[in-house]
Amino acid sequence: MSKPLQTISALIAGLLMLCSTARGELRIRLRAESTVTSTSVRLGDIARVSGSNESEKEDAAKAVVGQLSDPDDTLELNAETIRVELALAGFDYEQIHVSGPEQVLVDYRAPLELTDADVESSAQAAVEAAFDASADDIRVRMASPLIGSLPGNIRKLDGLRAEVSPPARTSPGQMTLTVTFWQDRDMVASRMVRFDVQRRYQIAVARSALKRGHTIRQSDIQIERRFLDRDADQAELSAYVGMVLRQPVKAGEIMTTQMVDQPSSVNAPIAIKSRDRVRVIATRGKIKVTLNNAQALDSGRVGEVIRVVNNASKETLTGRVVRAGYVEAEF
Repeated sequence: MSKPLQTISALIAGLLMLCSTARGELRIRLRAESTVTSTSVRLGDIARVSGSNESEKEDAAKAVVGQLSDPDDTLELNAETIRVELALAGFDYEQIHVSGPEQVLVDYRAPLELTDADVESSAQAAVEAAFDASADDIRVRMASPLIGSLPGNIRKLDGLRAEVSPPARTSPGQMTLTVTFWQDRDMVASRMVRFDVQRRYQIAVARSALKRGHTIRQSDIQIERRFLDRDADQAELSAYVGMVLRQPVKAGEIMTTQMVDQPSSVNAPIAIKSRDRVRVIATRGKIKVTLNNAQALDSGRVGEVIRVVNNASKETLTGRVVRAGYVEAEF
């Protein structure tokens, strides 16, 4: 080595000794290639760091050892450059031991940030599994934005992912589900989130307005597949054609099997009239209770469903007419 180079090396070494402080040994094992999500390259991004002092090891892993001036470029770092950067950061140059490849290639990629759409996708999967339904028949949307409400240090974590707990019920509508946020194996946050859930049903729809007592023809209704936020019958034409309407139906109204009866029952006499005093036989499993002080709110024939009010509690019940003056209901 020429005398000028020796002099420069000695000056550098002297400067490094001045910058360095008395610290423990650092052992650094470099990786040949690394990908970072910041233009500042830290030692922990490109190497495995070990040492006698846990605090110093963590500080060294956080130390910046290079900068990507252009995210599209590849940064080349060699072992000596890394030693010098660490010494300038205050680590003991003589105690820094670097092994592995002589050169590290560093590339940049944008951090993978979680979005509201990602959370909805996780919720969609959870609801599909709980409902035992295909993706085409379930639609899940968050009631309001979520990710923007998380603290910035959590929201910007690289590789943050969301897991959504399955719903407790299997009927569509608005529901609140638990969303947990994870980075690798660590749960970093949890939120209760409201979702709007719809399920697609095959339904019967009235083509035009129909009167009570009308015998349904095939041309009166059409079968459609719609997303609904409530349970509905899975309709077949055969369940309606030839049946008689128990109530008027508007054009475009979704029909249910509770709206129709066999033709003979429509012509039967009225068994209970509105405002009649009735007895309600209320059952739940093997328990049976008789309410003697109830009043009909609707008129109905045997087999039809009407509303009644318990005069003692003012509670309204729905039940089926079994004979004149008697209604069966569940409670």
